[in-house]
Amino acid sequence: MSTKSKLMDFTIVAALALITTMTVAGSLVNAQPALAKISSSEEDIPYQEEETVTTSQLDEISSMLKVVGDKEEEESDEDAKEIHDDYSDKASSTNYEDEQDHQCRKGNVLKGVYDPGRLNVLSSCEEAVGIVHDSERVNDGDFKFYLDVEDEYKKLLNEANDKRANGLLVVEIIPKDQGSSMIEIPEDGDRVRVVGAWVSDEGAGGWNEIHPTWKVEVLG
Repeated sequence: MSTKSKLMDFTIVAALALITTMTVAGSLVNAQPALAKISSSEEDIPYQEEETVTTSQLDEISSMLKVVGDKEEEESDEDAKEIHDDYSDKASSTNYEDEQDHQCRKGNVLKGVYDPGRLNVLSSCEEAVGIVHDSERVNDGDFKFYLDVEDEYKKLLNEANDKRANGLLVVEIIPKDQGSSMIEIPEDGDRVRVVGAWVSDEGAGGWNEIHPTWKVEVLG
């Protein structure tokens, strides 16, 4: 239970206890008129004063309850605002992340690849930047080239790349992506940024590739 709920419950219990006490006191006071007839009419004055004090106390309790209720309502409004703001922040963060990841593909990233069983997916979305070498169109229709990656992308290479591909990363663009607006077909010597699935081609020689590649941006 929250602190504000406990405060509200405590105030209500205190109010009920005070009302009960005043009710008992009121019952005793109501017995005074009979005694007043025996003694004198002047004793009506304390009785009237007692009734006035009781009414004042009831008004005070009512005011207390109203203040607590108003405070609880204000706190509830503040909580609702915090929840809304938190949701908005998360939504903004999600939108930002979507913008960063819009170049990645969901689902089966090997869809459309010739003989996908030979490829072992290491990451569904990776980028690399480097210089293009030995570009060509191969028998299965892929546009293939070798990328001399910059130092920060050397981690994408393995031992087979070093021994069998001259230390270069293999990049392949499958036929269905070659006409995409996200693909610029590069020429040898171009510095490019590529985005695609990072795989190990177990059928060809075990080297690592970006295959399929669904974005090629010529940087210069």
